[in-house]
Amino acid sequence: MRFYKPFWIAWFPLFLLMLAIFLASTWPIPPLPKYYHSQDKIAHIVMYLILSVVMLRAYLISYGRSRATQWMLMTIILATLYGFFIEICQIYCNRYFELGDIISNGVGAILGAMLARFFGHKLIWQFA
Repeated sequence: MRFYKPFWIAWFPLFLLMLAIFLASTWPIPPLPKYYHSQDKIAHIVMYLILSVVMLRAYLISYGRSRATQWMLMTIILATLYGFFIEICQIYCNRYFELGDIISNGVGAILGAMLARFFGHKLIWQFA
């Protein structure tokens, strides 16, 4: 495979974002009030939407757009698995494992990959 741009331009922002999500998701917190439940799910959707946009951007910058649909599917799978991994880690970090969080992460990953795939050429790639 041929890299189109330097590795760090494409992947460093993704690694920083993944580290930030991991730290924010595993930092111990007190129990959340019941009314915060829906805002929590919205936060998961937004975080994983951003993660999948940045991840797909890294794939497309590094490997080109010839297999964009393949990279889109890979992005959805990897972002959702990353969210699942973080939920497993939360069990050991004085946090809570929730199936709803995994579903929200997956929804955000799907929305972000679709946004980046179909509208990214107008919004995102011009800054790469």
